[in-house]
Amino acid sequence: MKKRFSRIAGVIAACVIIALLLSYLTVLTVWKETYKEKGTFVDKAGDCDVLLFGNSRIRDSVFPMELWNEFGITSYNLGLPGTTVQTYYWALVNALDYADPELVVVDCCLLARTTEESLSSIQAVMAAFPFSFTKVRTALDIFPLDEYSFDDMFAVIWPFSKFHNRWAELEPDDFHNDKSDALGAFECVRSVVPEFDSTMPADTDYAKIEKSIDNMRRIAQLCSERGIKLVFSYTPHPATNTERWQTSVAEETAAELGVEFINFLDTDIVDYYTDMYDANSHLNISGARKLTRYLGRLLSEEYGLADHRGEAGYSSWDADYQEYLKTREQQLADETDLSRALLMLSYERYSSLIYIPAGSGLFGNDRVTKLIENAAGTELPELRKAAESGEEYLLLNDRAAAASYEASGSGIYDGSGGIKLSADLSELSVGEQSYPLSVVGFPGDGDVRVFVFTPELEPIPECCHSFGLGADGAFIRTDYFQK
Repeated sequence: MKKRFSRIAGVIAACVIIALLLSYLTVLTVWKETYKEKGTFVDKAGDCDVLLFGNSRIRDSVFPMELWNEFGITSYNLGLPGTTVQTYYWALVNALDYADPELVVVDCCLLARTTEESLSSIQAVMAAFPFSFTKVRTALDIFPLDEYSFDDMFAVIWPFSKFHNRWAELEPDDFHNDKSDALGAFECVRSVVPEFDSTMPADTDYAKIEKSIDNMRRIAQLCSERGIKLVFSYTPHPATNTERWQTSVAEETAAELGVEFINFLDTDIVDYYTDMYDANSHLNISGARKLTRYLGRLLSEEYGLADHRGEAGYSSWDADYQEYLKTREQQLADETDLSRALLMLSYERYSSLIYIPAGSGLFGNDRVTKLIENAAGTELPELRKAAESGEEYLLLNDRAAAASYEASGSGIYDGSGGIKLSADLSELSVGEQSYPLSVVGFPGDGDVRVFVFTPELEPIPECCHSFGLGADGAFIRTDYFQK
């Protein structure tokens, strides 16, 4: 009897070891993007009042940590890049095994995208959810065996079966399964000039989007059955005529279902000239923060989502936000490109002082000028004036006062623009208040110098840099300011 028990125990132990090994190999070989972005979902799911679904456009457009900081709304971004509305439906079904949200936002971009076009993406992104009976149902619905191979279907249930042959592609990062602190969102620090194509006629073939429209109805029915408020949306980007037609069909479907539809294409929340990270699709961090703030106000004021800041049981969200801030501050400290640094400075968490010396190579660069205005949140007539005259220029973005002050030429030193720089460049005055610049120094080189402060104008020396015109036409960091 003892021998039999020992054998049984040995078999069980061996099975456990094999299961753990296969689990590790699955995490090791599958594409890491999903694990890194969504790896904290199960841990955070129980707190989340809002879940967001869609493809990469919603993933890149809404920052849950900013919803928490500004509105106290607990949320998670489950945008799944390169997938279909049918995938959003099953992502919601899987998510509801762990979460009990008050409201769900589902973005309706790329309605004509097919399972065939998204096959590998679907298999990879569904790895965000642990194995369950729900995942089996997901696999059989998206990849029915009368249309797809067993391997295609089984890869959703057990991703290792699809990605086991990635051994030759493995890189050091594959062995470090670090999870993102952005709660499912992706933050891109890059600005690209958009491309608009209004010449191509719309493809209005309803058959191409019919499956997606049917899955919008499934999502609405599921939310209704679970007592969850539902909002459909269409994120902003330079849309084609075909996409605009698809948007109109999605909006009509939402109206038919009695569901609110937010068509961000019809808003001026973002500026495509500064807020895109590729030519025609995705928002960068500047555009995403604008959209996040707009959505946060809507969720708070129109839908009554609770503000949990300061409530017992939510202290971990404050701690997570502080870690999130540290990561972003380090990114700013390490940044070498002026355009990307300006995108980061559009964040209201930072006050900034930008000095451009007379005759700077930056003058006449309309692209960088626009990014400086975007960081200030307003048009800057003195900057345009300085660009024409070649005189030196000074700008203070004072976040605590929610104001921007600018001056050029002699106005920098006489205080006529609301700010005043001492003749020895050691002190900045704003009204009656003075701030020492000697903490970080004021070097004489570079086409533009950037001081970074807390909102209360306490210097952050490691984030203060000077930038000069590089060989490729970009403005790159020349050196740290003197410490």
